[in-house]
Amino acid sequence: PERFEQLFGTPHGTDLVATAMALGAVARDVDHRTLEPALHAALADRTPGVRVLRYRTDRRRNVELHAQAARIAAGALARLT
Repeated sequence: PERFEQLFGTPHGTDLVATAMALGAVARDVDHRTLEPALHAALADRTPGVRVLRYRTDRRRNVELHAQAARIAAGALARLT
């Protein structure tokens, strides 16, 4: 826990969407309201390439928000089969 920010935290001021787009990915910000439709759209898009959905979390609610995002992703992936 004491090294989390050092190892996994994004440095302040880094725009991951802009960085991903500069490297050729399709990227956008999502939140709890837009995650599910954005994920469905990304999975439905069959054009080759990388898609990045940046989902910012509040560190205090990090585990809860990751669990919510994981449930949404699992549901979206299950509908593909």
